[in-house]
Amino acid sequence: FPVTIVKYADVSVTDVYVSTTNGIKVTGSEVDLAVATAIVSASHHVPVPLDVICFGEVGLTGLLKGSIPHLGLRLREAFMRGMRRAIIPKNVRLHEVPEGIELVRCQTLDEAIRAIFGNTIDYGTKKKRKQKKNDDWENSDNDF
Repeated sequence: FPVTIVKYADVSVTDVYVSTTNGIKVTGSEVDLAVATAIVSASHHVPVPLDVICFGEVGLTGLLKGSIPHLGLRLREAFMRGMRRAIIPKNVRLHEVPEGIELVRCQTLDEAIRAIFGNTIDYGTKKKRKQKKNDDWENSDNDF
């Protein structure tokens, strides 16, 4: 998974399993951003806003890319199901934006995570956890 995901979720100590409902088979990489969003959501115990949908391939460096087949149709369907904000890669072309959907174009996973969660997650959590662990070690009576 993208290297940048470790900024938001400590996946090094966790197994991540992804499952779809009703036996839906995912064959495209346009679900990468949705999976990354779910991992961050679970890691921070903060739900993804119910009105948000996201599409996009996430490269190893965190760059959002890729084409999204039938994006207009997907966005219309999402709108009918109550979604009002769509997070998509900046470079994706869309000829017609369905009325009622706000498009948020992001270039990187960092931008997308911030657009989705705003201030509801602590972006420095992993760094703080690691620092606390180091401080605990230094303040202990270990004579190694």
